[in-house]
Amino acid sequence: MPSGAELFARSLVELGIQEVFTLVGDHLNEALVAVHRVGIRVIDMRHESGVTHAADAWARLRRKPALSLVTGGPGHTNSLTGIATANLACSPLIAISGAPPNALAGRQVFQVIDQVAMATPVVKWAAAATSAAQIPYLIGKAYAEATSGRMGAVCI
Repeated sequence: MPSGAELFARSLVELGIQEVFTLVGDHLNEALVAVHRVGIRVIDMRHESGVTHAADAWARLRRKPALSLVTGGPGHTNSLTGIATANLACSPLIAISGAPPNALAGRQVFQVIDQVAMATPVVKWAAAATSAAQIPYLIGKAYAEATSGRMGAVCI
């Protein structure tokens, strides 16, 4: 069985996503290595807000989805302004925030927040993966939601 990171990278390739805007960090290393291995360009920024604003700009210029990838907790909250801006501008941004393993859910783990609840008011659609097997479906659904009807931001 492929890892979640491998499923993530394959899903992006299948959708034609060629760049990932991110702030490189330990929590994302496995996913970033996987996307690099399949030839996706990793664009490293200095702050999560810059990550989502850059991905938003890329999506607006190309009129197709761009992907931002940040860590959970404070990384997610730092990215919310860019996500909201993208959605208000009808920009097809796919914003992905990391999260701790499901086994730690509800245990008041350091820097864990309800990211879907925080993102829902400022996006077209938001969801969280509960298993690695859901990743291809969620990435595909995010792409479809970001581009259908009035384009806008989505969050996983």
